[in-house]
Amino acid sequence: MEALLLTIHPYDLEQLIIRATTIDDVKSSSSVQTKLSLGKTWHALHFLLTGQDTAGEPPLAYSISAQHAVFQHPPFHDAAQQSPVRYNPVVLVSEIEHQLSRLTTDDFRKRYKADEIRASKVYPHYWGEHADSEVEELTLAFTQLQDFYQYAQKNNLAVISIVSSEIGNEKLI
Repeated sequence: MEALLLTIHPYDLEQLIIRATTIDDVKSSSSVQTKLSLGKTWHALHFLLTGQDTAGEPPLAYSISAQHAVFQHPPFHDAAQQSPVRYNPVVLVSEIEHQLSRLTTDDFRKRYKADEIRASKVYPHYWGEHADSEVEELTLAFTQLQDFYQYAQKNNLAVISIVSSEIGNEKLI
């Protein structure tokens, strides 16, 4: 599983919700303005931001796996399984950006505890084995996430998240 975040104008998001039927339709939409690939760091990043391997307190709980499902039809909308393509409206993007901007990189680094992350169910299950390099990798992903949400907030954009094994290779930003 990997994570990809996309920014999009709210009007274009409405059109995308109506027209898109696949993950590839969303990823390749000409309406997407910027992309941030979090790769396999997404789950550990979520854990460090929320203190939980799933869910967490809003708004940071929605920073990587957004709040609302894009697809309202099978096979992506199933009560037993969360849709891999989700979105945050502009108002929530602003709240997330505000919370992310309050965290310094030093504060973020202090959240990393090898024992806790190793004991958690954080994918891909090797976290906590190489603490120094993991902290650097996750701190880089965190600063990219801050920059991404700052850009989205300044430009009044919505954010789409895709958490799936169907993402493939994407550029970092």
